[in-house]
Amino acid sequence: MLKNFQFTFFPDSLSIVSTLADLYDELTMPADLRAAHKKNDRAVAQAYGFENILDDESAIVASLFKMYERLTKN
Repeated sequence: MLKNFQFTFFPDSLSIVSTLADLYDELTMPADLRAAHKKNDRAVAQAYGFENILDDESAIVASLFKMYERLTKN
């Protein structure tokens, strides 16, 4: 996951002066930034054991809440 950090947050597309709104617009997001985020998403999913639900945001949120409940249970 840490290996992906530098490219995710400092891809080549950031060398062009852009606002965050420009960079994260779904229609205009630079390809290298989108690819870096997808790679990082896969690394995080693997770390949490979510590889099978990577494309299901509601399942990920539900799993995170279950983890939180277990961790905060008295």
